[in-house]
Amino acid sequence: MFLNKARSGWVLWELLLALSICGILATLSIGSLRTWLVDTTLQSLRYRVVALLDTAREAAYSMHEPMVLCASRTGRTCEGSWTAGQLVQSLSGHGIVTALGHLPVGYTLRYAGSFGHNAVLNVLPDGNLEGPGSFYVCALTKCVRIVVLTSGRTRVE
Repeated sequence: MFLNKARSGWVLWELLLALSICGILATLSIGSLRTWLVDTTLQSLRYRVVALLDTAREAAYSMHEPMVLCASRTGRTCEGSWTAGQLVQSLSGHGIVTALGHLPVGYTLRYAGSFGHNAVLNVLPDGNLEGPGSFYVCALTKCVRIVVLTSGRTRVE
């Protein structure tokens, strides 16, 4: 005795249609996902720069001596690009307060200080800076400017 079974399962064209709809939706979401990742990374790097500046100000104030925030490729001396690494050290030789490594690939950091002082940022013993300046954290498509005032306060543009 044979039973008449109803059709079960998926037809090939139904599977192809569902797969193509998923592909179209994935393609549309890739652009917004990339924008979100760039924005999130820029925000993280902005927090990193502000925290580094706060560390330099706190060290200068607590040790009662001037500090320097500079670009450092090696993490031991002030040389190299801001993207390669950053260093906070005392001017009197008490050593390195903190050193951070390079930025993620595709991101750059640069500093534009007052009077052409683009390599170092000097922090006075009272926690103030020798002059104002701006840090620029950039991805390929977008930049964030962090304005640093002489008082050490920051604002993002």
